[in-house]
Order: sequence, then structure tokens, then C-alpha cells
Amino acid sequence: MKYKYLKSIAMMSLAASSITMAQQNESGEDWNTPQAVTSSVWDVELSNEELKAQEDMKAASTAYWVFTAASGATPYKSGYTYNYGGSGCMNASGNAGVAYLDQNINIPDGHTITFMRFYYNDSNAAMTTEADLFIMDGAGGFTTIANRESNTDSGFATVGSPMNHIVDNTNGSLILRYSLKNSSSVSPCGVRFVVYSN
Repeated sequence: MKYKYLKSIAMMSLAASSITMAQQNESGEDWNTPQAVTSSVWDVELSNEELKAQEDMKAASTAYWVFTAASGATPYKSGYTYNYGGSGCMNASGNAGVAYLDQNINIPDGHTITFMRFYYNDSNAAMTTEADLFIMDGAGGFTTIANRESNTDSGFATVGSPMNHIVDNTNGSLILRYSLKNSSSVSPCGVRFVVYSN
């Protein structure tokens, strides 16, 4: 009886191992080591801070990504006109050359945002685009927490750096604001946060 029990455990372990290997072979990735984030649009190597967060996610599930696209944001002001540029990117159309899109960022109370990376398309040396993270208190007050601005004119790129903000949903909501320019070559595309659950 004991032999049959151990044999069935061994068979289940072997089956689980086979499934894992098949998934690894299919994706071509080794899940046990940090990987660069690669897509058809961006080829971005993770920063040291992001690699640490990725390690923590695997080890203790204390950190996670929050990734949002500019195409999911809504106009800050009625009357704005804008275009979808593909890959989640947006640009203005008219509006005296500028428009703003706002997006609520829903992160649980007490969690800490430690990194913000801005994805954009900027092929125009005369213009920049940016993403700003605010706290809105509901009474007209905005407090800027972080800002990331495009810094190249070579097309799709990213800019990211560490930050340290503990989410307090009692005193205000997190708002991500994208600035759009009247040019299809200058577009905000999205933002990715590293968040610790503490």
C-alpha cells in the first residue's frame, strides 16, 4: 500500500514536471531567472530596481506590476479631439496642439509604488510628451507625485526611475495624466509601476 502511494506521488510529480518543461519550451524562457521584457515595439532591459522587484515577486509575492495603456485614459476636458496611434499610444488632433488624458490608477491602500516607467513614441526633436502621477483630493487640489518625460527623438522608447509613494486612498485618488501633442510622431503609450504590498 505504501509503495502504491509513493508511486502515485512520483507519477504526479513527473506529470507536473513535464507540464512545466513543456511550458518553458513553448515560451523559450527559463522561469527561474530574471528576463528582459521584450515586445514587438519595445526591447527594454529591466533596471536593477525592476529586477529586484521581479525577484521579490517570485520569492514572496510581495511585489507586482501595474501596467496601463494611454489608450485606456479619458479626456481631461470636453471638446478634445485625439487619435489612436497603435500600440496603446495616443496623440492630439487640433486642440491648439495639446490635449490631456486622465486615468484612475487603482492600487490598494498601504501599498508602496517604488518605480515608474513611461512608454512613449517620440520621433520629433522639437516636441516631448510626458506622464504625470497626481493625487486628486476631490476639492480641486492636485499634488504631483512623479513625472516622466520623453527624452529621445528616435521613436519608441521608455524612461523610468525609482520613487517611493505609499498609497493613501483616504485622502485622495491616484490620477495618471498623459500630455498629447498634435503630432502622430509624439505619443504617450503607457506607464508601468512596480508596487510592493508590504
